[in-house]
Amino acid sequence: MPISVTIPTLGKPKNVKDAIISILTNEWPLSTRKIYNRVKNMGLDVSYQAVHKSISELVSENVLQRTEKSYKINYEWISKLRDFSLSLDYKYSDIPVGDNMIFNSLKDMDFFIMNVIKKITKSGKMEINCSHWTYTWWPLFASREEYSILRKIPNPKKIYITCRNNEAVAQWCKNIYQKIGINIKTGVMIEDNFDFMVYEHMVIQMYWPENLRKRMKKAFSVENINEIDVENVFTNIFEKETRINVIVIKNREIADQFREKVLEHFCVISKGEQSANKHNNSQY
Repeated sequence: MPISVTIPTLGKPKNVKDAIISILTNEWPLSTRKIYNRVKNMGLDVSYQAVHKSISELVSENVLQRTEKSYKINYEWISKLRDFSLSLDYKYSDIPVGDNMIFNSLKDMDFFIMNVIKKITKSGKMEINCSHWTYTWWPLFASREEYSILRKIPNPKKIYITCRNNEAVAQWCKNIYQKIGINIKTGVMIEDNFDFMVYEHMVIQMYWPENLRKRMKKAFSVENINEIDVENVFTNIFEKETRINVIVIKNREIADQFREKVLEHFCVISKGEQSANKHNNSQY
């Protein structure tokens, strides 16, 4: 059943539904009578029947969840609302540069990375884009929409991925990437302290907290892809609250240096290295 993305009014509630959501953000679960009393205390002139009807509609919209004779906000709606706001934020804003961004979960950070990939798919002229990951998981857990975004990349042969891990999950993801046309090698050690992406003249560095590293290692170190505990991965890796530091550096020279770290494993010379070679040769 789909989850509604009903957005409550910010500030003082202007209608019954907003008042109910506002009340249940601070106290839950509550019975219809208790919700009605608190709505009245907020100064809204409304009948018990109107409050009961609004609660029933919010339940049918999956905004509220009934527990016996009481009600609370549906956590799936909270998650959907958060996803919507993050997606809207990334669509309307340019990629921030120079600041240390902090994401509260791997799921939130994935939205940021997906926004970068969307920019790549919309780019008419595409440069060589490179990335290095400790673990690769996107093809395994990507939604149909996210997978279609990967399929729409204009020139997948200009994307190069290296992955430190070389176990069953990495091999499975490698096969999917290669079917799309993306270049990927597993079992490659480049950086131990952070993962990174190189997009045009930007470097995006991702620093995983130690507790998340341990959970990822435990979840993805399996001999067979069927051994993956999907529920555990979503609950304890993607959605579990943690602090992920991300730094975006806008510098062509630094971007070329990171790009070359990946490309040297594919015997490919970047434009930056070509320019450096031409410069060196011109001095002789």
